Amino acid sequence: MIAAGAAAEAQGALGKLCRLCGQLSYPIYIIHWPIVGLFSDWVWATRPPRAEALAVGAPVVLALPLLAWAALKLYDEPVRACIAGRRQVPQQTLAGVGEGARLAAGRARR
Repeated sequence: MIAAGAAAEAQGALGKLCRLCGQLSYPIYIIHWPIVGLFSDWVWATRPPRAEALAVGAPVVLALPLLAWAALKLYDEPVRACIAGRRQVPQQTLAGVGEGARLAAGRARR
């Protein structure tokens, strides 16, 4: 069953949603660890009532895909493109990351 699912290709809107979920999976994985850690530390330190913890935690969980998308577009895709030599890192990326990637790409071409 797993092999059949892996070989299937979703089409249309479902296909776009599947590709987006696949693209966001690693950024969500990387970003959620520090956020879960901070939230857990806050809960353990303050012992808030359940309603307060939910009022803080729910927006945090809902913001994770947006943070992951930002990480994908502003860091992951530009750095991968630069490494692959397809194009320069765009100026709107994080300044330090963009400059470091441009310097590394310039050295690699020499």
